[in-house]
Amino acid sequence: MWYALVCGFLLQAGTAAAQNLATNPGFETGNTTGWSAFGSPTISATTVQVHSGTYGGLVTNRTASYMGIAQSFLSTMQVNQTCTVSVWVRLASAAW
Repeated sequence: MWYALVCGFLLQAGTAAAQNLATNPGFETGNTTGWSAFGSPTISATTVQVHSGTYGGLVTNRTASYMGIAQSFLSTMQVNQTCTVSVWVRLASAAW
């Protein structure tokens, strides 16, 4: 069983005043608001193995390699808009 720890997410619009377009990008609300499971894993906020801040996202119970955590930006992004994406991810092959 594989576990993935998603510690932070940054999607910035390519404008003069860059802004983070992600909802709850660092999970600092202490929950998974703005995020959804891609496939059928379990997603949660955790205080274990965080990159920065207090929380990170945790994906468990993956049964296929494509499963993970997702967030849609269809209503946020615009046509011909340039964005920068930055993600911190930790993968582990066993429980910690």
